[in-house]
Amino acid sequence: MPWEADWDPDLVEARSDGGLTEWSYRYYITHSWSYYGEVILDLQPGDVLTVNGESMRVEGIFDYPKDSILDEILALVGEDAVVFQTCVPDEDYSRIVHGHVLPSGPAA
Repeated sequence: MPWEADWDPDLVEARSDGGLTEWSYRYYITHSWSYYGEVILDLQPGDVLTVNGESMRVEGIFDYPKDSILDEILALVGEDAVVFQTCVPDEDYSRIVHGHVLPSGPAA
């Protein structure tokens, strides 16, 4: 099922209502207890997600300290990556799921 995310680059942390937020361009955050967070925690390489009309394939997953900053994550995954971030329950880490937008249109 396609997801929709609201744009809100001014957030300090994920929305309290459990929604998915586009915090920076193609960088999405949510709480781990939310529907979106639970799905993000279960994603595996090769899975495909569609958010705001763009599909992406999961290429990598890792946990990173919660106190990290956006630029650190983007330095690790690339400025052109799509990123989903949620907290790892009962840990001081965030789950980082990343990949790239899939080409649209007919297959070559």
